[in-house]
Order: sequence, then structure tokens, then C-alpha cells
Amino acid sequence: GQLWKLFALGEWRRCWCEVRSTLLVCYSLKHGGRQVLGTYYIVIAGAEVSSLSSLYASARAQAIAQSTPHGFELRPAGGGKRARFRADTEAEASRWIDFLAQQAHAGVG
Repeated sequence: GQLWKLFALGEWRRCWCEVRSTLLVCYSLKHGGRQVLGTYYIVIAGAEVSSLSSLYASARAQAIAQSTPHGFELRPAGGGKRARFRADTEAEASRWIDFLAQQAHAGVG
């Protein structure tokens, strides 16, 4: 489905995201969604997923939550780079958080 991914310079970019095996694959889309700018892979096996406003989220994520509703943070196991996303609605964000948390635990073994 579609999510917004936060990039290093503070830009939210629309992405098409899907889970393949133990990876979250994100295709960064050019404005209008017709061209893929890049593809990003995030290992979700063993990852932690939390809303941006959660006490378990990083300080940066909690600060972002003040101005960005419907967001969540994905922290790969082993200290990988954290990724921050937002959805268009609270319900959509909750579905992603629940689904990714389930996949994170299913991929550990």
C-alpha cells in the first residue's frame, strides 16, 4: 500500500510499500506517483514497530509526532537505521503497525 517515508533532509515522500519475505520494500515515487525514484529495503524480522508518539519511539520520532499524525517508526533488529513513515489516516497507520509487528515476530526463529 501507499505510505509516506521520511527522508534525511526532512522531506516526506510518497512510497508504494509491500512485504516480501522478511523485507519491507519501499518504492519511492516521484510527485504524481508515475515514476519510481528509488527502492529501499528494510529488514523487518525482529524489528520493533511503534507509533511516533510512543514512549518506545526515539526522541526524534516523538518530536516529529507533534506535527505529524498517523506516523510510526520501524527499528530493525541489531541497531539498523530507523525508518519513519506516516499514513493518510489513523486507521491505515494502525493496520500497518499491527501488520508489521506481526511480520517482525513471524520472521524471528
